[in-house]
Parts: sequence; C-alpha cells; structure tokens
Amino acid sequence: MLEGQVRAEPGRYLDPEVRKPSGRVLTLSSEEALSYGLGQVVTTDEDFKGLYGLRGKTIRIDGPTWVDSLVTILTDPFVSWLLLFIGLSCSCSN
Repeated sequence: MLEGQVRAEPGRYLDPEVRKPSGRVLTLSSEEALSYGLGQVVTTDEDFKGLYGLRGKTIRIDGPTWVDSLVTILTDPFVSWLLLFIGLSCSCSN
C-alpha cells in the first residue's frame, strides 16, 4: 500500500510499517512473500502444473546448449590468453 492510502484512512490499517524506502528494491524471503500473499508453495511437479493450468502436459526442461559451453570455454582465462597470443603472433608474422 502507498503512504497516501494509509493517511487517507488512518483507522483502516492497524500497524503499518515501512517495508522499504522509496526508490529502493523490495527484497523478501520466501516466508515473507508467503505472509504477504505474494507467492504459493508447490511441492510436486503436478502441483506446479495445476497452478498454471498445465495438468497432463509435458514440461520440457532445457539445459545448457553448445553455445553456453563455447562461451564458458572462451571466457576461461587460460584460453583467452592463448587466443590473444595466437592472434598477436599471427599479426606480427605478416
């Protein structure tokens, strides 16, 4: 709720507290999110599917692709230095 709403109806809210200052990111734990009604707990895949109306449908879970693996290899410091050395040695030989 906004501060203006609390001031407009002072008797409606019991003990309002400032959860976050204006302009800051709201950070909640899972327990806090549940207590504010911002989340739901699911324990099985079927509960999750039921929550989103997907009962009986297959959910595909993808892992890393070859592109992710390539980026991981190329960003390794040893490989980066090796590629830099190869590039510099090839440019100096011309």
